[in-house]
Amino acid sequence: MQARYPNMHVWPRRALESCFLEPSLIAAVMVSAGQDVSIDEVSDWLLEKAHPLREDVLAQLVEQELARRVPPPDVPESGDRYQKMAGHLKSYADVNLARAEAVDAVVVDQRSRLEARWSNDWAILVDPKPLIAQLAGGIRPIFKNGPAIMSALVTRAREDLDVRPASLEALRLRLAELLGSERA
Repeated sequence: MQARYPNMHVWPRRALESCFLEPSLIAAVMVSAGQDVSIDEVSDWLLEKAHPLREDVLAQLVEQELARRVPPPDVPESGDRYQKMAGHLKSYADVNLARAEAVDAVVVDQRSRLEARWSNDWAILVDPKPLIAQLAGGIRPIFKNGPAIMSALVTRAREDLDVRPASLEALRLRLAELLGSERA
């Protein structure tokens, strides 16, 4: 799609906050806040705190795979509005039954796939907000909550290219390129 739509930017992670879950950036903020921590310690901590979120990720992967394997029905083309509604609901009943029958097999398959990719892809897959909240809790009293630590991470990423996450730098360069091409 990027080849077809050159101005499209594909976000490399789940959410903007996910890009701030970079151990080097977090360690730099923690050290500047007076905590003696290494990048490896932050990496281990993030992986440990992300572990309980795996079931949430698995549930989402299962739902996506069920929708792929048993797609939603088409809306019936004939009949009045209510006949179409009834036909659509009956078709969805069949889809839901088929999905229900496939759940156990899909869970086993997706759990195996998730296990294989977890250590490399956890930051792409998890909702970053719970991790950021836990991170803030680990650096108290300096950062009282998630927004406070996010502000510190954003500020440090803006000011220090050495710890700026690559995905944010790529976005910055892309935006600069687009703004430059619009001015020309």
